[in-house]
Amino acid sequence: MKRCLTTAAVIFTVVVFVSSGASAKSLPAPTWAPKFCAAISTFQAHLDRDGTRADAVLSGDITSLGEAKSALVDFMGKAVRDADTAVSALSRAGAPNTPNGSKVAARFATAFKTLRSLYATASTDAQHLATKTLSGFESGAKKITAALAKGAKGITASFASIQSLDPSGQLGAALRAEPTCAFLKNA
Repeated sequence: MKRCLTTAAVIFTVVVFVSSGASAKSLPAPTWAPKFCAAISTFQAHLDRDGTRADAVLSGDITSLGEAKSALVDFMGKAVRDADTAVSALSRAGAPNTPNGSKVAARFATAFKTLRSLYATASTDAQHLATKTLSGFESGAKKITAALAKGAKGITASFASIQSLDPSGQLGAALRAEPTCAFLKNA
């Protein structure tokens, strides 16, 4: 389970790389930045909280495979809902009124849609985990983790050039200046 959460953290770090949004409305970067950061930080806070709960069940000696399966399914389901909420929040945030601002916003919206899809697939797969033997359960959980890791690599690859979409540096400056975006400095 720790690997699933680590994969989720990697996906989050990649998604947070620069900025987000997605909608027709365009806002000055300093107005847009707190909306973007609120959507991302809320997603991360929920992922951390729910991951901690799942880890409490899945770490150490698992005494009930059914309970472990339920915890994993619950975590993945919450991640799907939280990704949906993030996509909606990013859409409401619009796009920064900077060169390529709409492209940046669209990339982040797409990333969260992809992330949602990864978690939805993982949730479905978790619902089908074997609970008769620990080895069967672990084998299935490893496949879920591997799929999440592969998805994280795909998202990482899609963001390799995102900083090049902020040639003026306006967007990066707005994010660095916004106190609610302080968490990005650690990403």
